[in-house]
Amino acid sequence: MNIMDKLTLANIVKILFGLLLLLAVFNSYFIVIEGHVGVVKRFGEAKNQENPGLHFKIPFIETVELIEVRTRKNAEKMASSTKEQMPVTIEVSVNWTVNKEAALELFKRYGGLTQFEQRILDPRFRSATKDT
Repeated sequence: MNIMDKLTLANIVKILFGLLLLLAVFNSYFIVIEGHVGVVKRFGEAKNQENPGLHFKIPFIETVELIEVRTRKNAEKMASSTKEQMPVTIEVSVNWTVNKEAALELFKRYGGLTQFEQRILDPRFRSATKDT
């Protein structure tokens, strides 16, 4: 009896089902590391947030996006001149953090930290720096 005789359609289906089940088991949990919160998305829509630790999700339906809630630093360096036309370099930085309880709302409103920085924080930061 060779291997082709054993590979009937029923056996192939059993093997594929076993692999799919194994994949579902390994895709059913996630870990949120310290200093982050996890935003659970169901079919792309943010549903809830989870604190650090081991959590479970629905495989293939839910995904998790981590949002850092530790203090972050944005810095910018600008060349400018004084009233007397003397060149100066201004270096400004801002420290900020995401409120743990507001991470889900931030994700729903802006789509994540990168989008928040690009759409809100960076323009205001540059505007405040230019006003200096």
